[in-house]
Amino acid sequence: LKGTSNYIKSPFRDINKSEVVDFYQQLGILDLLYRTTSCIEDTITNTGKHCGTCFNCQQRWDAFDILGTVDDKTKYVSDMIKLQREELKYL
Repeated sequence: LKGTSNYIKSPFRDINKSEVVDFYQQLGILDLLYRTTSCIEDTITNTGKHCGTCFNCQQRWDAFDILGTVDDKTKYVSDMIKLQREELKYL
């Protein structure tokens, strides 16, 4: 992953988050994906859980939901995203 100038490249720059989840699934390394964090709030540091309300948490939740074949084992402090997405499905 390191380029010639000794910096780490962004290997997933050109794919969306659900494609990243699918990639991890195809490689059989979902355990590594579950150890990653997306949240930008202090709750991740203070509680070890994603906040469940920031944009990054929304993207993470949506990535698993859109793919539909991989369980989201992420621990969220708030279930607001899930509730909002369920409401949208009824519209």
